[in-house]
Amino acid sequence: MLYVSLFVYGLTTFITPCSLGLVTAYLTYTVKDTVNRSQGLLVGLSYMSAMSIVFFIFGYALSSLIPVDLATSKLVYFLAGGLMVLLGANTLGLVERFEPVQGIFHKISDVSDAIRSGSMSKLKGGNKFTSSFIFGVVISIALGPCSLALVLPAVMMTLFNAPSAIHGGLQLFAFGVGHSFPVLLLSVLVSETRHLLSRNLIKIGYTLNYVLGTALILVGLWLIVGAL
Repeated sequence: MLYVSLFVYGLTTFITPCSLGLVTAYLTYTVKDTVNRSQGLLVGLSYMSAMSIVFFIFGYALSSLIPVDLATSKLVYFLAGGLMVLLGANTLGLVERFEPVQGIFHKISDVSDAIRSGSMSKLKGGNKFTSSFIFGVVISIALGPCSLALVLPAVMMTLFNAPSAIHGGLQLFAFGVGHSFPVLLLSVLVSETRHLLSRNLIKIGYTLNYVLGTALILVGLWLIVGAL
C-alpha cells in the first residue's frame, strides 16, 4: 500500500508548476523532433528509467546509512518538521517576507537552475536517448527549494517506514516512477496535443501548489508537536 501511495504522490507532484516547468524544457530539448510515437516512447522511457534509478539509489543509501532507531528519534522528527514548514512556507510565497531565508533559497535555486540549464545546453543536439537519460539524472539530483519541497515528504515516508535498505530503495523507486510516468505519456503524444494538455495541467498545478504548500506546513507542525 505504501508503494502505491508513493506512486500516486509522485503522479500528483508532477502537476505542480515547479515540475511542469522543468518538463517543458525537457520536452523542448529532447522530444520535439521525435519522428514517431515509438521514438517518443523510447525517449520517455529513458527519462523515466534515469529518475527511477536515481531515487532507488537514494532510498537504498538513505535506509542503509541511517539506523531505524535514529530515523524515528524525536530529533529527526523535529528537524524534518521544521524543514517541511520552511519549504511549505516557501511554496506558498511566505518566505519572501524574510530576506535572510529568501536569500539562501534564491542561492540554492540559482545553483540548481544553472546545473540544469548547463546540462540542457550541452545535451542539445546529441543522441536523444542518452540526452534524455542524463537529463533525468540531473533533474533528480539538482534539487532546488521548490523541487525539494515535493520530494521531502516521499523521503520522510521512506525514512520512517522502510524496514530495510532494499525496501527504502523500492519505495523511492515507486515515487520516481510515479513522478516521471506523465513524462512518458507526454512523450508519445503529438505536439499539438502535448501543448494543450500541458497548458491545462499548469492551470490545475497552480491550485495544487497551494494545497501541497499548506499540507507541508500542517504535516511539519504535526511532526514538531509529536517530537516535543
